[in-house]
Amino acid sequence: MRAALRLPLAAALAALLGACVVDVDGAPCTVPGQSTDCPSGQACGNDHRCSARAATCVSSGARCAPGTGGACLDPSGATTGVDRARRCVGDDPVCGRWIVEPCTDAGLTCALRTDVGARCVCPPTATRDLAVRPDGSPGDAPPFPTGAGSPPVCAFLRLGDGLEAARGIAAADPSAAVTVTAGGVAADATRTFSGATGERFPLPITDRVSLRSEPGGGAYEIVFDAENGPTAPVVLHSGGALAGFAVRNGKADASHDALQLSCDGSTTPARLASVTLDGRGAGGVRLGHGVVAGATCGIVAQDVTVRDMSVAALVIDSAAGLPSVAFTGGSITGCGDGIVVTNGRLLLDGARIAGNAGMGVRAPFGGSPRVELRRSKIVGNGDTGVALGSALEVRITGTTVYANGAVTRWEGVPSSNVSSRSGGIVLLGEPPAPGSLDVSRNRVYANEGDQILVIGTKNIWTFDGACGADADGPLFNSLGCYDPTPAGTTVRYRGLTAIDAPVVANWVAWDRVLPTVDHDYAWFGQTWASVTVPLHGTPPVPNACVDATLVCSSEDPAP
Repeated sequence: MRAALRLPLAAALAALLGACVVDVDGAPCTVPGQSTDCPSGQACGNDHRCSARAATCVSSGARCAPGTGGACLDPSGATTGVDRARRCVGDDPVCGRWIVEPCTDAGLTCALRTDVGARCVCPPTATRDLAVRPDGSPGDAPPFPTGAGSPPVCAFLRLGDGLEAARGIAAADPSAAVTVTAGGVAADATRTFSGATGERFPLPITDRVSLRSEPGGGAYEIVFDAENGPTAPVVLHSGGALAGFAVRNGKADASHDALQLSCDGSTTPARLASVTLDGRGAGGVRLGHGVVAGATCGIVAQDVTVRDMSVAALVIDSAAGLPSVAFTGGSITGCGDGIVVTNGRLLLDGARIAGNAGMGVRAPFGGSPRVELRRSKIVGNGDTGVALGSALEVRITGTTVYANGAVTRWEGVPSSNVSSRSGGIVLLGEPPAPGSLDVSRNRVYANEGDQILVIGTKNIWTFDGACGADADGPLFNSLGCYDPTPAGTTVRYRGLTAIDAPVVANWVAWDRVLPTVDHDYAWFGQTWASVTVPLHGTPPVPNACVDATLVCSSEDPAP
């Protein structure tokens, strides 16, 4: 009986197994559109999986590969135009899907490219004013922007792409000057360019290329968020220009600077206008310098603000002595030193150097700088306002040097064994050649220590002037608000002190109407040291002026 039962059961199981069909859709495969790796009746889809549907797409000719092939069409659909792009998209992951995309209606043109197939792309442009906008496009993706301002998608999305295109235009045409303009931001908004937004540091601004922001628009900033990145976020080459941007530190330390100057062997200056260089980053970390001019080219800077650099805002030092930096308007605040110039030329005109921890303007002894300070304010720095050593040219005119500290002790020759402190102006070494020295029309007052301290040689330092004023202000130097007998100390500081140097001070406004030795001026050290205040009249009195506008508690003249 049991054997009889087993036979029908085995037959039934065999019949059931024989009726099964195994579905193997989804097996991995290598080459889309081919059936080699797939079971019979299936083909490899664009998703690299075998399926019967993929085989149907292949056999019907409906399959396409996204990013390849396609055609450029005219309005009638013929493949001889540029009005439309027939291209494959990937929203069907198995077979792909053909679409026809209008180009000319969007201000674009169709192009058949080897990397992406038929696509609507930005038409060629001859413009040398390239646009960067938040609604622009990445340079390495359709519609492949050209920098044209219209349509907006043909603007660049990233600064780096715009600068790369500008560099190519300038290299191809030696007469071309190319501008990259960041725009498209509302007046009350800020656009940030950083590593987080896709920028690759450093950003190079090469010869005959200008990077600027759109006038009248929002604010634009470059944030250096590369902790262990290059020396600086921006490399400004000889002949390049940057305008209307803030360059801010994100998290870089003092081994980095805000700008790197690259001269490429040229003497053509780089240019800055309405630029802010901000050295303070997250957690209080600070950049080392705003910029260092250390080769053959210099900088022309207009209305530039440099703040919170840990070492110095600006350094000028080249073995060739060539770089010339003109810094007009603007300010330098919160840095270590303000400006350090060892070799090269500095012109400071109408600028404010204030609140730096060290000195305002410093030229270390041993270099050969040329320094001209005009109509500027050197105020509230932690150490000497202006200290110039061995300068080939010294021109300080119409400048206020006020309320600076006097930390450094300045010494004469060892045999003199004399030293003093000065928060005002310190002049060291040989006076410049005749015609290269002009210290006049300045207001030097309320600084710690001496107001002017000269430490020199046998050759005469001369400070001249005249009583009276013109449209630019007083014609004389004002030395005031010094205390020759400060309470609680035997150290005496004066309007003018000479150590190892002969000085002539003619027509100066002193702390008192008629100056006297030891109270207003003094000299020490070698036998040739002296301060001469020429006399006039009968009986003779010192040549001196009166400055009724000087107020010891204010850097500004009394009205």
